[in-house]
Amino acid sequence: MSVPAPGLDADLDVRRGGFSLRARLRAGPGEVLAVVGPNGAGKSTALRALAGLVPLRDGRIEVGGRVWDAPADGVLTAPAERRAGVVFQDHRLFPHLDVLDNVAFSRRSRGHRRSAARRHADEVLERLGIAALRGRRPRELSGGQAQRVALARALAADPALLLLDEPLAALDAGSRRQVRGELQRWLHAFDGPSVLVTHDPLEAVVLADRVVVLEHGRVVQDGTPEQVAARPATEYVADLVGVELLAGRVAGAGRVALDGGLVLPCRTDGLAAGDRALVAVRPADLDVHPLGAGGDPLEAVAASRTAWPGTVTAVEPRTETVRVGVDGPPRTAVDLAPARAAALGLVPGRRVLVSADAARLRAYAPDAGR
Repeated sequence: MSVPAPGLDADLDVRRGGFSLRARLRAGPGEVLAVVGPNGAGKSTALRALAGLVPLRDGRIEVGGRVWDAPADGVLTAPAERRAGVVFQDHRLFPHLDVLDNVAFSRRSRGHRRSAARRHADEVLERLGIAALRGRRPRELSGGQAQRVALARALAADPALLLLDEPLAALDAGSRRQVRGELQRWLHAFDGPSVLVTHDPLEAVVLADRVVVLEHGRVVQDGTPEQVAARPATEYVADLVGVELLAGRVAGAGRVALDGGLVLPCRTDGLAAGDRALVAVRPADLDVHPLGAGGDPLEAVAASRTAWPGTVTAVEPRTETVRVGVDGPPRTAVDLAPARAAALGLVPGRRVLVSADAARLRAYAPDAGR
């Protein structure tokens, strides 16, 4: 029986040219931490710092009580000595080696005999269900197969920390779905902490236990996927999880005055009058109601719903819904069933009411997710 690997506690302070990264990353044994953010946010820099490929200016990286990097203490562990298994987006398999020797390289590079390293590599390939690929060269592998082999090579090093940099980004849609399911099983079978860098919110939700969101080199949100989705801290996070983010100030118990002027009835638990507040609204929870030429609603709006006027700016058919953009203020998006969208006959320029069930709206502090 394997001994559970210890966790990760990293305080990263990195400067590269004019860019600086300051981030605290923590993951317990068996926990998967997803690091997400827009391009240039510092995701790959964070991963490379953990792997020892980018030096810290300050801070500390500790895995299971062993310090890997601490500039203030003069500690710097070389990448080859960090027991970090790394899976890159582009696989980085050795083209002149077959699959077995690619996977065996992890142990060979640490001084193990070739026969012992190959035996262990065979065991890892069997465990991942890809032993049939052992004699193939990388050029004979599909994208999904190559990524499985890259993961096998990382696991064959018996890592204390597993690092994955956009591991599914280079795969086609069909391979991505299959490999994502397999990766989920393998990650949760790994005893140590894992750090997954991804731009895909679905990967973060399916694979990760916790999510850290980076913007401009700083952590803007840290929590479970459910917490991040329920209380997005920034416009980027809101867009990532598919909700509309409305900002304003608490006008009193049960009311938020949005920055555009609308006073929105909603729950304000834990907030006081005058506090800054955010309200996350799912487009599927909104509805639209056309207005007549005189500005009167052409259909009744339920008394339980709060409504405000706006102008349709776009009508976009999607796979299962129709996305209707409405300019207010506030500016919102509404997802309608195709049948309802067709019945309303919405076109850009049409005046409408947007309505929401006030009982489903909840305000929270802008720093609630940090």
